[in-house]
Amino acid sequence: KTDDGWVAPGRRPERRSLAQLRGFSRRQRELGDDLAAQQRPEQVLQLFLERHRELNATNVVAALHRFAKLCSDVTTSGAVPQWRKDECSDFQKLRDRALEISGDMEARSIANTAWALACLASLGQPALDVLAA
Repeated sequence: KTDDGWVAPGRRPERRSLAQLRGFSRRQRELGDDLAAQQRPEQVLQLFLERHRELNATNVVAALHRFAKLCSDVTTSGAVPQWRKDECSDFQKLRDRALEISGDMEARSIANTAWALACLASLGQPALDVLAA
């Protein structure tokens, strides 16, 4: 820009990436959208297992939250929640990952994690201690 506020000819303003502007990349946004689109708890777990290396803290919390929401919908409808029997170890991986990265979470993510774990009856004292730290 010139001193009077106009953009000088031949000069472009500095471009910044989505990650710099909003704190996350386009890829992270797409992963979040993919998680939100899942319709069954086991689909959320499958996506988490397939893409866990790509997920940032926000994506992990979104996966846990979506999983809990879908499981609560299933139990309210009277159906037997399949994840409790078949994917228990997969759920443990998701829960453990969320607790591992809790130090990098913002307040909203911590609240969403606590809600999800409470819905899943998996919010014991050890998890509370980790989230409170």
